Amino acid sequence: MSEQPRLDSLDSYYAVIKVLNKIGLFLFWIMVALSMVQLYYSKLHILNMVFLILSLIYFILNTYVSYWYLPNTEEKRMAHLLSNSFRIAFNDEQTNRYYNNDVTPSILKLGINTFENTLFTSQISRIMAKKSSLIVLTYLIIWFIIILYRDSSLELISVIGQTIFTSHIITNVLKECILYVKTQRLQQEFYTLFLQCDGQFEDNRFLNPKIIELVTKYETLKSSMAVSLDTNIFNKINQKTSSKWERIKKQLKID
Repeated sequence: MSEQPRLDSLDSYYAVIKVLNKIGLFLFWIMVALSMVQLYYSKLHILNMVFLILSLIYFILNTYVSYWYLPNTEEKRMAHLLSNSFRIAFNDEQTNRYYNNDVTPSILKLGINTFENTLFTSQISRIMAKKSSLIVLTYLIIWFIIILYRDSSLELISVIGQTIFTSHIITNVLKECILYVKTQRLQQEFYTLFLQCDGQFEDNRFLNPKIIELVTKYETLKSSMAVSLDTNIFNKINQKTSSKWERIKKQLKID
């Protein structure tokens, strides 16, 4: 019998987030461009009107994604985690091969599923943080070059500086870096925990409370950072990371 393909109905929610974020980024750079144009055509009131309208749309869009759509999607993901861990349907989302282990429904399975999550999250956030850091570094280099150029106007320097330091650009990079570092740490904690068990998971009074602690840490981290992981990166690293996960399971005797 051929292996069933991976299925995750949550992908459609994250695809919407990706589109909305792209629209928000497009609006942001349009506003930056308008700010620069206004330096030279300050008397064109239509530019001010367009800028205000775009700012309002950007604010509404960013608020909707950050405080409503993304949290709701993360709640669905958490419900799926619990559904898979305990074989109880908390919603009607359909998934197949999202988590890859054959452990019976239990707190142990919840821990193993979250362990797998930390592996993928750390890999994806590392690549995202690297890309975002390079972009911010490029902006900073351009900004410093403009500052060193003697004929640059103070207004232009101010606009670029405000774009870099008052927007979400640097904040997002910091969130991605924090997510990567902390998920790496949680991944190591899970690894150490299961390594110490040496395949013996029964009658371990310490195991279940520790699993619940680590799962809570991971979910709190995901919620506080509010980083939408890039599905394109996931698709690129899925096969390699899945192979690594299979090796880890064998090493720790958790499957």
